[in-house]
Formats: sequence, C-alpha cells, structure tokens
Amino acid sequence: MDSPLDLPELVYLIGRFITLWEPVKNRPRQFTFYPKDLIACMNVNKTWQRILAPLLWTVHHDSWMEDWDIPQDFIATHGRHIRYLSLSWDRPLSTFQSTTRLCELELSGTDINLTTYLVRSNPQLARLDLTLPEGASNPDLQAALESLTRLQRLRLSYVEQPDAGLISRILLNNPDLTELSLDHLNSPTAPPIDQPLLSLTNLHLDCDWYQSPGLVHLLPVCPNLEVLTFSVNSHCPANEIAHMLKKHCPKLKTLKGIQDFDIFDSEMMMTDDQFVTLIQSTCRLVHFDMSINNLTTSICQALLGLHASWLETVHLVLGGYSSDTFDNINKILSSCPNLTSFAISSEVEECPAQAALGMFTESWNCAKLTTFKVSGLCFSDEEVAEDTLNTRLEIDPADQIAEDDSVIWGYAPDKEQHRRQFREALTADGWVLDSAPRYRTFRSHSFQGHALAHAIFGRCSALPGMRTAHLNDFEYVRTG
Repeated sequence: MDSPLDLPELVYLIGRFITLWEPVKNRPRQFTFYPKDLIACMNVNKTWQRILAPLLWTVHHDSWMEDWDIPQDFIATHGRHIRYLSLSWDRPLSTFQSTTRLCELELSGTDINLTTYLVRSNPQLARLDLTLPEGASNPDLQAALESLTRLQRLRLSYVEQPDAGLISRILLNNPDLTELSLDHLNSPTAPPIDQPLLSLTNLHLDCDWYQSPGLVHLLPVCPNLEVLTFSVNSHCPANEIAHMLKKHCPKLKTLKGIQDFDIFDSEMMMTDDQFVTLIQSTCRLVHFDMSINNLTTSICQALLGLHASWLETVHLVLGGYSSDTFDNINKILSSCPNLTSFAISSEVEECPAQAALGMFTESWNCAKLTTFKVSGLCFSDEEVAEDTLNTRLEIDPADQIAEDDSVIWGYAPDKEQHRRQFREALTADGWVLDSAPRYRTFRSHSFQGHALAHAIFGRCSALPGMRTAHLNDFEYVRTG
C-alpha cells in the first residue's frame, strides 16, 4: 500500500461525508439525488470504486431518482447494496432479486408478487411503509408480513377489508414497535390484542371513523403512548378517545388532528366541546397540532387552564375566524413561557389585517420562542382590494428568493419608501428573506396591513431566541 488514502477505512470515512442527497427548498422531507461528487471520488482508482460503490446505492428512491433513468439491469447488479428502498410504481421482480439486506422499505403501486418477495426476503426490516396492493388477502403476503419480528416503525394504508387478526399478529410479533400508522383502513372491528404494546409511543390513525370504529380500541393496549395523531372528522368518537386516554395513556403529551380542508365544512368537523374534552384528557400536553373550526374562547381556556406551563408547540389550522380568534392567540403567546414554536393558518378565507392586530393586545411571554408562522392573512382592506392591481407572476425557481417582496410591503410606487425603510429595519435586526412563493399576487396595502407587518417583526425581533418567521408563505431567518 503506497498511500494512507488507500486504507479502506479512511476511504469509506471520506465517502460518508460526501453529500448524495440535497433537500428540496420549501418541500419538507423531499430530496434531490446528487451523486456527481461521489462518482468523481469513485473514479480515483479501483480501490476507491470498490469501497465507495455501496454508498452510492445505499438509498434507492424511484420518485426522487426518476430523472436519472437508471437502467433496470444496473439496479439489479447493485441491488445487494440497497438498505433503504422506496418504490411508487411496479418494477420487474428480477430488478430486486438481490435486494435482501434492507433496513427500511416503502412500497406503493407495486404488484403482489414483488411486494411479497421484498417483505419475505428482508426479515430484518426495521421500518415498513406499505400501501397494500389488490390481493392483500393473498396468503403468501400475509405469511410474509407475519414473519417480520424486528419492526420499529410500521405504516399500513388503503386496505378495504383488513384482517383484524393479521394486524394484531403483526403487532404482537414485533415487540420493539414504537410507531404505528394505520391510514384509510376500513376496520369496523377491533384487532384482537390481549397484551399491552409496551414499546408503542406514537400512534397515527388517519381514517374515516364511521368506517373504522374498531381502531379506537387500540388505545387501551398502549400504556406508554406519547403521541396520538387522528382524524378530526365529525364521526370521531372524541368522548370515547378522551376516556381511554385518561384511563390508559398517562404519558400522552402530543395531540395532532388531521382534516382535509379541500372539502372543509364546519359540519364535518368535531365540535368545540369535543376538542375541549380531548384537551382535558391528559395532564401534560406539550405539543398541540390541530385542525379546528376556530380558536374559540372555550378551546383557548382549556389549553391554558391545564397546560400553559407545559406547552412548547401550538400549531393550528383554522377553518375560519371570529372577533375572538386573535385575542385568544394573544392569550396563548402571553401565557405560555415554554413555547418554542407557534403557527396558525386559515385554509378557507383570508383574515383582514385589522382583526389580526388583536395578537398584540398584551405583551408576549414566550422568551423561548424560535419559530413564528402566520398565513392566510389579508394585508389589504376589502375596499382597497377591489381597486388594487392583481397581477399573477410566475417566478423562476432560480430567482425564487428575490428582493421584491411586494406581496407583503405593497406594490404601488408611493409605497417604495416604506418598503425600503422596512427592509433596512429588518436587515438591521438580522432578518434575511430565505424563501418566497413561486406565484405571487401583488396588490396595494392598507394602513392596517403595514401596521400588522411592523407589529409582527417588532415582536419577533424582541425575542432573543427567535430564528424563523413565516408570513404568508414568505420565510425570514434571523442570522444575527
């Protein structure tokens, strides 16, 4: 060996520090495949190629790698190196014949034969995310699923008539399971589980409760549950869930509610009383991430009455607003000293700036706050909006972070001085525009709109730990 750079351990360590995947801006949990640097290193010599090739193939995600158009036979040659595999459309079984050392597997859109083979050939799986194909009752697939014993995270989705016995056997066969997600399952009966799932701390139930009432009976066998995510549609058995949480899940500290606001209808949502009952089901709520009709006084009082000193995260998606909405936001921000992240958005209608000024009635008592996000706010009064310039521009992604953030500070030429002064103030406080929406609608702004923008950044700048501020899809980061 002529050089220490030919030491396999050192070459492998170098390869581990080379970036293969880059995060996609404004798309959480999405990445772009960027192998050029690692491939360049593989071309140094045969030793480097032999050692670094497995790193190149550790992750295979067909959606994120689609642009590379990798030949199937090439994947088959290197399939033994794959440890994380995600497939969203069908492939020939021969392509993954040698893929038998997986740690994580995501499948959706693959046929029954490939699904069965990959599950059966990887009994060491720690994570399985499976959208079951037609023929999910196939005995070979069921046997493959029951053979798994090392799962720590499991997601099963889109099963029309699931075998409750199969689900219970999978759960009982994996004593180290910590996260369970059952999405869009029609399960009228409860899985027959006769012993507690002691390792399970995170339960995700995205279902139509009318079709799946049996899933609620998972709660009594989860004594160490810390996180519950569930659908908040009108069929949700909120009182039953609250009773079970209070009786069987003393460690619960996170409640997350799911609702599809594309079809929002207040009559399809849980009532305020049901939300209050759920909030009162735990003695220590740390994270509250919920889709609700409105932040009413009763919901606000329930949150603050029991959990003001515990809350660290409050994220709310509102179906609408009322005169009390922003007063209640102000109460949360002024009553939760351990709050680190606050976000609120309206998915149905824009709220006028004048109403939103209610957020600043009292001083905020949240010195630990690092992230503040509001969206769905209208910075123009109704009478101004009728007379404003509404021009839809498409911004090139390469120029997405542009200087012209007129959507916030106003488009008309006579506002230029205010915009310039405001930018100077933001810069002085260390704020930098980090991302902006691809599409923007420019329009003139009211006095209240400018006052709201000043108030938001005035409060954010006064908080020592504040690092990120989102305002109607514009994200500012604090560098100072």
